[in-house]
Amino acid sequence: MSNDAADQRRQFGDTTDEFTGDPRIRDLWETSRHDRHGIIRSMHGDLWSEATLLGRFKTVVGYGLLWLMAVLFLWAGLGMVSVVGLAVIVALLDVQQPVEVYLGSAGTGGLADLIVGGTLLLSVLCVSHAIWSKLAARQNEIRRLRGLSNTELLRAFDRWRDERARAAEMARRESEAWERRREADYLAERIGEETREAVYRAGVELEKYHDFSERIAGRRR
Repeated sequence: MSNDAADQRRQFGDTTDEFTGDPRIRDLWETSRHDRHGIIRSMHGDLWSEATLLGRFKTVVGYGLLWLMAVLFLWAGLGMVSVVGLAVIVALLDVQQPVEVYLGSAGTGGLADLIVGGTLLLSVLCVSHAIWSKLAARQNEIRRLRGLSNTELLRAFDRWRDERARAAEMARRESEAWERRREADYLAERIGEETREAVYRAGVELEKYHDFSERIAGRRR
């Protein structure tokens, strides 16, 4: 295929193959397609259009649960911030009437319903945009990697593997640091308990010695 055709296909976003005029490189590119796709699949999975039904089901369920949890947490956070902000404004204005007068009751279309509905809508939009952007970025990255040469793909895979190794090392260090902190807290607690017990025993022994000394002094008198 000519370079003009290759440029046109790249211009219209088709980067799934490498086009070259050398038949030896073209044949190598075609024979290594399965291995290259396997490397990319290990990094980012399959394209949505090429995924199996089971793969699509896992993606939908996984991101659906993530979307639901993120929406609930963000909704709760935004609602709390809105209520606290409203309370601060009411306190600064030194309003004598109770806050319920301004919020209104549920279902009456008052300020409370506006806060609940507005924060819910904002949470849904923000979380949906974030998850959709993540999915789209992954799809674009898969297409970009498929357009790389074998050497460039292996370099990208090495960088990805190094990043995963660094992330795993950081997680291991954080886990070890947490274990050390927990062990230090446990030792400090044990030392505190043993110290309190030792002080208590020393106090008891001192009291006994004091009573014994008092008895001896009484007998001598």
